[in-house]
Amino acid sequence: ALNPGEIVGILGESGAGKSMTMRAVTGLLPPGATVDEGEILFNGRSLLEATEEDMMCIRGTEIACVTQNPTSSINPIITIGKQMTDALIAKIKAAKIAAKAQIRAFEKQHSIKLLRRWMRMALKQPWKPITKSIQRRN
Repeated sequence: ALNPGEIVGILGESGAGKSMTMRAVTGLLPPGATVDEGEILFNGRSLLEATEEDMMCIRGTEIACVTQNPTSSINPIITIGKQMTDALIAKIKAAKIAAKAQIRAFEKQHSIKLLRRWMRMALKQPWKPITKSIQRRN
């Protein structure tokens, strides 16, 4: 367990699983790779059960990985400023997606509550048939 603000370094021989461990923590395992045992908890939540939207909001802001080889994460052809800008834009989009999902969930939850309240009220009152006469104009 880590305390807030603590930083962890992972050391090991080539092929020991350092990169795969970080990929598992950040939710970026390659296709077909899975975590078969154990758990990855962050702020009391299981990262293994987090949605991709959740992980997009966590990656880079709350959990980050700095590799020893900067060319594996930084493109030498594109300026650092452009790469940082692209990363920030991606984070903003992820935050907007997550916010919209939370709003939809909130609206769904509350619309169901309103529907249930309306149904309870409707069932308490006697039903009165509504009839209207329709006159045709010729």
